[in-house]
Amino acid sequence: IVLAQKHIQKIIKTRAFEPNDPQAFEQKYLDYKPLPNGTFLGIGAKNAWDYGFSRTTKKGDTIVIAVIDRSFDSSHIDLDFFINRNEMPNDGIDNDNNGAIDDYLGWNALENNGNLAPSNHNVHGTAVSGIAAAITNNQIGIAGVAGHVKVLPIVGTESTIEDILKSYNYVLKMKKKYLESNGKEGAYIVVSNLSGGTIGFESDEPIWCQIYDSLGAYGILSVSASENITANIETGLGDLPTNCSSPYLIPITAINESNTALLQSFGPNTIDIATYASSYSTIRNNQFGSITSNQNSYAAPIASGTIALMYAHFCESILDKIKESPKNNLLQIKKIILQN
Repeated sequence: IVLAQKHIQKIIKTRAFEPNDPQAFEQKYLDYKPLPNGTFLGIGAKNAWDYGFSRTTKKGDTIVIAVIDRSFDSSHIDLDFFINRNEMPNDGIDNDNNGAIDDYLGWNALENNGNLAPSNHNVHGTAVSGIAAAITNNQIGIAGVAGHVKVLPIVGTESTIEDILKSYNYVLKMKKKYLESNGKEGAYIVVSNLSGGTIGFESDEPIWCQIYDSLGAYGILSVSASENITANIETGLGDLPTNCSSPYLIPITAINESNTALLQSFGPNTIDIATYASSYSTIRNNQFGSITSNQNSYAAPIASGTIALMYAHFCESILDKIKESPKNNLLQIKKIILQN
């Protein structure tokens, strides 16, 4: 029996995953809305979530985002921080011989200990971590772009360039340990996020800029937030690390929610992406709330979370290629991001 029906012309849309996190509605950038002019609003995270979440890669490696920032609320209910099980907490000893004392639940590069909240201002790093990787679909708070991956918190900003270098070297050492021990030590870090910086150019701090190549050699892309000024950071006093030339660094600036105007700094030869700056995230004391909007600090972790989410879905052959030839394959990952 053939049933005939006159059809009304309607557009068929995919059913994007809707997380059950009660305050995810505050994160408008998670949607994807095509516009008549050929552009779109949002990053399409919900569409990507249709394919599921995973804390590990297809080969079983626990995915980690290293966040270098000011301070963190390490007990936040909606964040899943990386635990270094080869370290004993609060004993004043570097148990795993990685050069860092008491880095059981992250590390303070300024003090060389496990103190993640050296001041009462522990909103910034907590908010950055939540945008990238708050636990998604757990009926609590917000939804992180990467959904379920781990965050390795590192206190390294609001201080000197030496402390930034210590922070990045710690990230590098943890990834090297992981690879050399076949996952028994260290951490499977796929991306580092720095929502900070200072004035300057590559010629002023060549060692800082070179470290991104070193991280790339061990399979780590790096994301940074450019300065919160409406100016060209390639002129005047400059901006670091935005002006670093390493291809393994992805500098970020912010765009408004209607996708029509830059909100912060620009650099035609240096800044790779303009994306949305979240104005709502995880904050101290297990709370969720508004954060300073239109800041590049809160745009960068959207890109970092995206990279981590990609690793959750890479097939084993791609993961093998990244391990065998990280530099070339990281550039392919970056290319995919920049073209989409």
